This record gives sequence, structure tokens and C-alpha cells, in this order.
Amino acid sequence: MNRLNTMKTNRQITSAWIALGLGLACGAGRAAQVSYRTTTVEPGVTQYEFIIDNTGGAQAVAGLNVLRAGSAFDLPTSSAIPVPSGWALHTPGPGAADELGCFSLTTASDVPPGQQLAGFRFQSTNTPDCLTDFQVELLTAGGASLGFQCPVLTTNLGRPMLAVQHAGANVLLSWPLLHADYRLQMASDLRQPFWEDVPLTEANRVMVPLNVRQRFFRLVKP
Repeated sequence: MNRLNTMKTNRQITSAWIALGLGLACGAGRAAQVSYRTTTVEPGVTQYEFIIDNTGGAQAVAGLNVLRAGSAFDLPTSSAIPVPSGWALHTPGPGAADELGCFSLTTASDVPPGQQLAGFRFQSTNTPDCLTDFQVELLTAGGASLGFQCPVLTTNLGRPMLAVQHAGANVLLSWPLLHADYRLQMASDLRQPFWEDVPLTEANRVMVPLNVRQRFFRLVKP
């Protein structure tokens, strides 16, 4: 029987749960989400990095439009810096008054369901007046819109939740790249728990085989 347990200690902990061999509780799917973080590059210059979290999405993401949402925020054309491999940043063309830039896929390096990708960056001497200055649109490889959303500034994010996906004889556990400071831990018994770190093969994600006895997992922030 699957159980979901939320535990509180002197550290910040989220989502401890148990999986029994063949049975695993998976959350309902959700659309791809976009968040962003800011870094001061030099006095008066801010870098904005967008992160696409498609761990719960149903379609691959192949385009990211960043809009100013009617604000006065601007992006100078000279501010483009390296973006993820296989992607390109295009500056707005005529008739795209509200568009700051468009990150589009140039090779087969999209963000498929179950994956995340960071590194969509630009720099600007402007500072948004508020979070609503940004709006983003995600696109499929065919150019279809996956909808508009207001990205969340990382400092306003709550505690991360583990995303769970079946993958053949395994289960993929992952959590947002924005929460890289969290560690995944595992224990086999909650009555006398011995928590140990789970080694990761990739950033913020790990494959767990189903052919073992029950195990509990939790995310811990030191």
C-alpha cells in the first residue's frame, strides 16, 4: 500500500513516500512550467535565466517566447549571450512590439516530457518593476502554442515536490533544477529510519528500479 508522508525536523524536508515493488502512486500530469532567476553581472546589468520544467508535461517543448507583458522593460539587441546547445535566441522582428526575444530549437535538442532544461539567458540594464512584467509562451516543434504563463521568480518558489514517472522496470524521480541545493535521501523503514543520500546520475533526477522492497524517499535541504 502506498503512503505519502510529510515530515518535519530541524532541516527543511519535503515529500517522504513509500513504494512497493509493483505499485507506485504517481501525481496527475501538468503542463510544462517556466521559472526564472536573476544575477547581477556587473553594476547596472542583470542577467535573467529561464528554466523550463517539463517533468509533468505531455508534449516536447521546442520554443520559448519571452514577452514584456505590456511593461516598459526592454532588451537591447546587443545583450544576447550563449544559450543551451541546439537553441538560438532571436531578437524581435517588425510587428512584435511586446516580444523581448524568442528561444527556438535549431537541432534535435528539445525538452521532452520528463525533462528539464536551464540556460535560457539574456542580460539587460533594465529592471522589471514587478513579476508581472514577464510573460512566456511555450511552443511545440510544429510551432503550436502550449499556452501563456507568468514565470515564477525563484525566490518566490516554495519547497520542491518529487515528480514520479514510470519508465519500464524503473521509476524516474526528479525535482526542479531551481532547487539544486536539495538532496534526495532514501530509507527502508520509517520506524527506525536510517536516511542516506541517493547518488544521482544526472542533475536532480535518478532512476529507481521497481524490483526491490519498499523504500521511502525525501528531499532535504541542508
